Amino acid sequence: MCLTGAVTTVDVMRLILAFLVACTGCSAGQWRYVDRSALALSTAALLVDAAQTRSAAAAGWQGFAEDNAIMGATPSTRTVELYFGTAILINAALWVALPSRWRSVIPGLVIGAQAPTITGNLQTTCVAGFGRC
Repeated sequence: MCLTGAVTTVDVMRLILAFLVACTGCSAGQWRYVDRSALALSTAALLVDAAQTRSAAAAGWQGFAEDNAIMGATPSTRTVELYFGTAILINAALWVALPSRWRSVIPGLVIGAQAPTITGNLQTTCVAGFGRC
């Protein structure tokens, strides 16, 4: 949602792009490029969902409700930030902890879960008249 004072999806995507460009030269030893890309993409998906959810929270939810039972129906911006910050840290920690053979599994599951959520958020906000549709 593009609401005044709220972080927009475009802002988050710019931040993600800057992060990805900055990390293209990162060397992670045994971590393959595919594994690092999977982690970056899953983190990007979490950040996009976080920005969408935070925008709704900052606007007072105005007829919307969060589907995530952990955060509740109308979480505050602080709750959204804590939830997604924790999700990103857990995503990265599991990625590091897993053997290389399984390293892309968790990011793959995160991307698989986030893709329909992000798409649904975009469709809902476009129908409601928010965002750049």
